[in-house]
Amino acid sequence: MEKILFMNSSPNREGNTYRIGEELLKDKEHDVLQMADYRISQYGQVFEDDEMKEVLKEIDKYDILVIGSPLYWYTVGGMLKTFIDRLYMLPETEVLRGKNYIY
Repeated sequence: MEKILFMNSSPNREGNTYRIGEELLKDKEHDVLQMADYRISQYGQVFEDDEMKEVLKEIDKYDILVIGSPLYWYTVGGMLKTFIDRLYMLPETEVLRGKNYIY
């Protein structure tokens, strides 16, 4: 059985993005990763308390990622954008290879 992770990248942990993700996955066993619970530094400005690698370790446990984001000014929110920008510079992003994505 494939393990599913819903990544809620909204700062509102129980807002519309969360509710839509939960509705989409209501009949599927899944876990939720609240991106607002992690500190992810901007690309090029990584600080000691950065938790990007912890997020990647969590993602590594799952086969399917369902990524939810609010839309601001016709694009994804800042938390998801920062996460995506950071993928460029880390060898740990290999954990993303071969996963199925829904966004």
